[in-house]
Amino acid sequence: MRYNKLVKCKIHYTIVTFSLILFIIILDTEDLRKYLWLFYLIQYLFAIRIVKGFSNKNFFYLSPSFLLVTYVNLNLIFGSYALNHYLSIDVYQYRAENFNHLSNIHFISIYYIICSLISILALQEINYSKKRIIESSDISHGSFGKIVAICTFLILFFSIVNLDLSFIGGSSSGFNTIPRTIAAIIIFYESAKRKSRYRYIYYIGIIILLTSTNYDSKREVFFLIFPILLLEIYFHNWNISKINLKKILLLSLSIVIFIYLILVMTIFRGYGQYPFNSKLNAISYVPNLIHDNGFLNILASTSETTTFTYVSYRSINYVLIDNNLLSWGMTYFKLLFAFLPGSIKPLSMTSTFTKIEDFGFYQIGGSLPVNIFAEAFWNFHLMGLLFILLLVYLLNTAFYSLFFKKQRLSKPTPLLFTFLYAYAYLLGFYRGFSFDLYFVLIFVSFFFSWLFYKIIYSKLKVRMKKH
Repeated sequence: MRYNKLVKCKIHYTIVTFSLILFIIILDTEDLRKYLWLFYLIQYLFAIRIVKGFSNKNFFYLSPSFLLVTYVNLNLIFGSYALNHYLSIDVYQYRAENFNHLSNIHFISIYYIICSLISILALQEINYSKKRIIESSDISHGSFGKIVAICTFLILFFSIVNLDLSFIGGSSSGFNTIPRTIAAIIIFYESAKRKSRYRYIYYIGIIILLTSTNYDSKREVFFLIFPILLLEIYFHNWNISKINLKKILLLSLSIVIFIYLILVMTIFRGYGQYPFNSKLNAISYVPNLIHDNGFLNILASTSETTTFTYVSYRSINYVLIDNNLLSWGMTYFKLLFAFLPGSIKPLSMTSTFTKIEDFGFYQIGGSLPVNIFAEAFWNFHLMGLLFILLLVYLLNTAFYSLFFKKQRLSKPTPLLFTFLYAYAYLLGFYRGFSFDLYFVLIFVSFFFSWLFYKIIYSKLKVRMKKH
């Protein structure tokens, strides 16, 4: 019965998607640019309705499929609207100009609509026991306090000490986010499992700490939201499918805090050249930043929605104009060279596009990430749809197996913290992490998960045995 309901929901979603495609074909180019955001919004709202066909609604909302569709569609909703209305800071206005004169916009829009369709269709119902998870903690309150203290120290330590692994790719300081993230995940895990009354303070405090010690990367802070949600739901602290006033207020507060942090980090990085003499003092210049640029302009640019949409369309358009750019899987084969020095690796999809789009930016180490839908098209043209279907199906299967099938979250292990890290950075993979970089990040994260586990939990186990 439940299976039939899911099939019915997917059929409705498919009908809506192809109806949108029909409207896209009918509209002229100017009207399509004007209403493009609305097409992605309608499709996303109907994607949410599919949750009715799932017995475990939390699994649906946290699944790789739904996260992918949410990430892509929300970016395209806000990004296409912003680009069409030239909502951007001055330095990025050329992107809006290019976007609004882009050819092949009908074809590209239909491609993304279909990608979101097959991403949802790849998600299947699961056999999930609603039996309550064993949530008792093996550590004392005093030990929990020590874990928080040790992990906070590790975050601060790796904010000061530079972990230079640039010889295997990435920036010289980019790998410092890995031990910081693992330390934060350990705090989140123990807080959620113990149902600590102070856990929301820990969550906000760690996020603010990470922001103040690594203002060059907004994404590190944003990605941590997802393991927090997963842990809160897994240990029955939250039910994401049930809305109440408390959740609405927490969500609203979280959005306000996150937007404010984005603006503060923008000032930290030197935009606007405001004369702040400390990070605390820089916070006071947020009103100046908004006044000088306009709230929507600065938000659209710093949130990366316009960049995401611009690159999403521009990259596919290059291939449609010149079929010789098709890679036929070569950007994926880069995974075979994952641990070779970055200087002798083949170019990633992001590097390839950046070099073509803005060679000067590429020369100074800049990058314009290409999302997984666009990369699949760059490699296989429309056959990339089959690749997306297979990839998302495998991600969904792995997610179910790792987090729901055998209650793997019940006990802390190095592998568990590695899985949580991989889940946290799944949106980074969707955004444009190459296969090889994502693999390297996960590999390095396992080393730090093992190291921190030995530092923290091994001693605690010895003490518990004595008791």
